[in-house]
Amino acid sequence: MRSRVSGPIAAAAAFCAAVVIVVCSVVILAPMPASAQTASVSKTVGDTAVLSWTAPTQYTNGTNIAAGVVVTFNVYESNASTCATFAPSAASLSASNLSATTWTTPAFSAAGSYCYETTALVAGVESAPSNAVSVTVTNAIPKAPANLMAK
Repeated sequence: MRSRVSGPIAAAAAFCAAVVIVVCSVVILAPMPASAQTASVSKTVGDTAVLSWTAPTQYTNGTNIAAGVVVTFNVYESNASTCATFAPSAASLSASNLSATTWTTPAFSAAGSYCYETTALVAGVESAPSNAVSVTVTNAIPKAPANLMAK
């Protein structure tokens, strides 16, 4: 029994017939997700947080990402009450096409919980998201005054 393939897969198959298959597989395979920090951090309003992650070295099929292939990253942010419910979307994109594996958040303007995830991109193909990292932001409370005196 023979099955028919249509749409983008058929177009990719037709294109691949004319080029070396290795080139084609690099274009259509998604890179493995970047690995982000796993620790949660606490900050106060006005602070920033520095996120860092490890760039992927392989595609999901186990082949290595060749030297010279440009890998960029997207950072997604959510103020969901828990990172478990966070799903990156266009609306939660905070930074895109980063070439570095670190990113500093803007200064936090409100207390709350913030979740971050990163994705890797190769030739416009975006990976699955990394693990989520949580930043808890609290209001800065000054210390009590000292040395109160009466005369």
